[in-house]
Amino acid sequence: MMIPTREVVGAVRGLSRLTTTVCACLVVTVFFVTLAMSASGVGRGLHYVTADQAREWTEGKVPLVLLDVRAEDEFAAGRLPGSINLPLATLPDGAEKVPRNRRLLIYCIHSSHRAPLAAAQLEKLGFDDVHVVQGGLVALIEAGFALESSAPSNPPRILPMTERCSDAEKAAQTSPR
Repeated sequence: MMIPTREVVGAVRGLSRLTTTVCACLVVTVFFVTLAMSASGVGRGLHYVTADQAREWTEGKVPLVLLDVRAEDEFAAGRLPGSINLPLATLPDGAEKVPRNRRLLIYCIHSSHRAPLAAAQLEKLGFDDVHVVQGGLVALIEAGFALESSAPSNPPRILPMTERCSDAEKAAQTSPR
């Protein structure tokens, strides 16, 4: 049995069009995934440090800034002494509050969403010694860091989950450790 040449040529052309379409779809998908990763800071080489490394740095001689990127009410309720509050929502305009000649140690509740986004934005603004604390404020407290609050009559605390938290932070707060 012979297959007509015309059918073979038609099948090859159809396969060629299908291959071109699939390749184009893959290129577009890779482009948008890369764009999303770049916007969120994933894959940009963000520098993460442990709470123990943060302790060494705070006790060392390198000048650094503790940068809390949580909302103002979260910051007022409980924060690391000496930290600066720069809510993520205030970036990039609020970046003028941050000294450029110091190492930045950035944290939020768990440093899973807001801190990496803030770090990526600050790097885009030209800050070059930017670090995110793995595990955020929770890890810092577990490592022995003290908290202070704005109201001396209220003991320092971490506010419960709010609408401001990302889904990732909510899941991290409710999952067993």
